[in-house]
Amino acid sequence: MAKDRVEVYTQLYRTGTETVKAAAESVPEDKRLHQIAEGKGHPLWQKGHLAFAHDRIINQIFLGGESVIPEEYTGMFAPELMKGNAPTGNAADYPSWDEVLENYDKASANTIELIEGLSDEELPGGLKGEAAQRTKDYFGSLERALMMMGLHAAHHRGQIGLLSAL
Repeated sequence: MAKDRVEVYTQLYRTGTETVKAAAESVPEDKRLHQIAEGKGHPLWQKGHLAFAHDRIINQIFLGGESVIPEEYTGMFAPELMKGNAPTGNAADYPSWDEVLENYDKASANTIELIEGLSDEELPGGLKGEAAQRTKDYFGSLERALMMMGLHAAHHRGQIGLLSAL
């Protein structure tokens, strides 16, 4: 079983995790709940959203793995189209910054471990977890899904950096 392409995805997700972590560590404490408008994501929400996305979307739906973060993260950090609540600027609506970072680290480590367990031959195939047909159609192959979610993390990493600078 070849693993050349799997190694590329493993490194992509390792690097992505490191850069998201660095972006989060640079957010000043007074900017963690900064929103550009009501209902828009702040750095804490962005980081929790990435923890949710790694855990529920990549690990469970794409890779057929188990959840490693609290179930409550779905309501707090899923986008509204996935039954999540709109982000608020109220700290009481969320776990602590450190807890969210810890859960992001757990979900990301699980993602990397699951990707490492793949073979190149599995990448052109379908998603490994349970998913609605529209989700399967949207993402197509496992490889395309992993590519798209790598871009998703980069997008939110940029939002964390921008929000912390405003």
